[in-house]
Amino acid sequence: MRKIKLWTVLSILILTLAGCGTDKEEEVFEQGNIMPYYGPIMETETAYYYTTNDFKYELHYYDKASGKSIFLCNKPECSHDGNEFCAASAGDHLPMYTALYKDGIYVAALEPQENRVDKKLFKVSLDGTKKETIATFEYEPTSGLIAHGIDAAKYMVLYQGKAFIPYATPRKDGFNNYGTAIVDIESGKVEYLEECDGLKLSGQKRYIPYGEYLYYYEAGTYRSPILYRYHISKETVEEISIAGSFVDYCIVDGRVVYTQADKDGFVHIYSMNPDEPQNPETKDLTGPLTKEDGTSLLKEWEGALRYDGEYLVTQTYNKVSIYYLFSKDGTFLTEFTPPESFN
Repeated sequence: MRKIKLWTVLSILILTLAGCGTDKEEEVFEQGNIMPYYGPIMETETAYYYTTNDFKYELHYYDKASGKSIFLCNKPECSHDGNEFCAASAGDHLPMYTALYKDGIYVAALEPQENRVDKKLFKVSLDGTKKETIATFEYEPTSGLIAHGIDAAKYMVLYQGKAFIPYATPRKDGFNNYGTAIVDIESGKVEYLEECDGLKLSGQKRYIPYGEYLYYYEAGTYRSPILYRYHISKETVEEISIAGSFVDYCIVDGRVVYTQADKDGFVHIYSMNPDEPQNPETKDLTGPLTKEDGTSLLKEWEGALRYDGEYLVTQTYNKVSIYYLFSKDGTFLTEFTPPESFN
């Protein structure tokens, strides 16, 4: 029975490996990552919410009990064409991130104006009765939010009453500056993390909320990634010191767990205490990753890492993807190669 459970969990985690993952807490929801071509499926106890595959925003509601799908709009005879009274469509808005958080669906979108593009965060009630703008923020002349299809490590997170939204600001030299807008969803107040020079860095990535912090890293073409955490109430940023260049990370029971290759190219999973910067108690959970028979996992392992509250999962790619499942203490459990159609 345990083996069946592990394979089931692994199959589920595969669907989220390229997206986002975090320790589960009552206040946390991160989803988002949509392009106009597709959207996330957001689930409650009674329904699924999803967007369509057009170059415009249309929000649908699927009732689990009846099996019926409708536009998330309760206006009689509404044409769902983006008119101001429709909760299920958004006119000229180009949505880039969508997330379900508490009592609403939150959408970060672009709204083209005559000589600029406005960035908006708006909220749709779960029963389709209301759509309201939470905040509007601008960057001259034509900046935009970062789309999932451009960089899968960037997505919107809602946590402790705030929305953390990645954005880009175009520059005259053809590069972008990258930053994070922090929107208070009650007041609409907007704060910002310091922008990154796009010539050197690719922006803040892999938001993971945990406790009082939002963790993220910054990386660049010629610079190893550096891990940071933003204290939400104090509005301060601190660097988490990791020796060497890590590949990916997650948060497990308050510890930073990350993947890192040794000098021979074999990947390890390490764990460290971020609250003890002078003595982080770094532990090698796996050694060079090995199976029960002592054979090493492939050097080509990409090192992407996710945690679902019980299991760690990662993958390698050598013509086909192979996924590896570990307990949270680093014990290797099993591997899985998905069907060819999945890759």
